[in-house]
Amino acid sequence: GMIYAVDPQNADSVDKALKALQPKKDGYAFTQWNDKDGKKVFSVSVSFNEDGTLKEILFETGDGYPKDGVKTDMDFYAQFNAKSYTIEYVNTFGSGASQVADVDKEIALIGEGIIVHENFTLIGWTTSPGENGSNYDLGAPFVLSGADYEKLANASADGKVVVKFYTV
Repeated sequence: GMIYAVDPQNADSVDKALKALQPKKDGYAFTQWNDKDGKKVFSVSVSFNEDGTLKEILFETGDGYPKDGVKTDMDFYAQFNAKSYTIEYVNTFGSGASQVADVDKEIALIGEGIIVHENFTLIGWTTSPGENGSNYDLGAPFVLSGADYEKLANASADGKVVVKFYTV
């Protein structure tokens, strides 16, 4: 492998170090490095100066870090937390509802409690009003993948992820 020295004034050097210390996984936030028993070995936090240059990289050790330091080979396992997103139910005729869910976790779409309009019966949900959306039954399971989360986050002006379902 390559050995890299981190030059705080060199953005490429900092980027390589951060990619190694804080890996990325679509739809998840990196939290820490654990040992094989699931104990925290260390976490990493990074801060930057106002001009965008690296200010500091801090390591916080945990119970999995050897009391007398690392003296043998160790395996570290990256730990991630799923990011949350909002499902917004849009009622064409009035008030809707919302639900918060986590990436890669199956949830049941709302199946009851939405009043569509007098003399109308809610029969399901669609991802787009009109004829081009994907249709879902009331109470159907729904899962948003990490890759789809990232696509929605990148397309959002504020980075918030909202999945909209419309009444059918």
